[in-house]
Amino acid sequence: MSCNWILIYTYVLSSDFMSYVETIFLRFKTADIIGAGTDLEVYVGVGGREFYIESQREFDDFERGDDRTYIIGNEPSVLPKNPEYIGAGELSHYQIKTETLHLFPVYVRVESDIRWGGETKPESRNTWFLDYVEIRVNPEKENITYSAMDENDSENYIRLGLFDGRFLYLVPTRMRTPRKLRKVKSSRGKKKRR
Repeated sequence: MSCNWILIYTYVLSSDFMSYVETIFLRFKTADIIGAGTDLEVYVGVGGREFYIESQREFDDFERGDDRTYIIGNEPSVLPKNPEYIGAGELSHYQIKTETLHLFPVYVRVESDIRWGGETKPESRNTWFLDYVEIRVNPEKENITYSAMDENDSENYIRLGLFDGRFLYLVPTRMRTPRKLRKVKSSRGKKKRR
């Protein structure tokens, strides 16, 4: 009598792996060419939520040559280059779990939200020349990272706008690997003795 054992590798999820998203870094680098900036509304989707991105200070966001990191959630102990804090309350209403991040797309979306009598304001119909984008979830713990484009290639960029495409989907570039990998035996295919 032969026994067929199937080895199934599963992740052992420890309590520190199953954590909540506390901080999100959103780095946007606008191309350094004429007309690269935008006045469009910018949104980011992470973990089944969508966040409106705008600084709390009085200046134009997403202008030509800008390289700024926006922070959602808890302020970390180590700040990135050119930080822009946009609030701690954003993550408290609906908590996102790190182990479910892979179930939802991660994206940047632009939209015109400036309406005058039902008509879109003409100067808001512009295009954003995005040179690089990176989203880092819990940068001081798991540091789960998504990005689009090459950070070191300033000659290539993507156009986002009302007539150029409103969405840019990001891909994972760094996912946290579990601490342990365990073999689990399955009795699948095993014949029963009578």
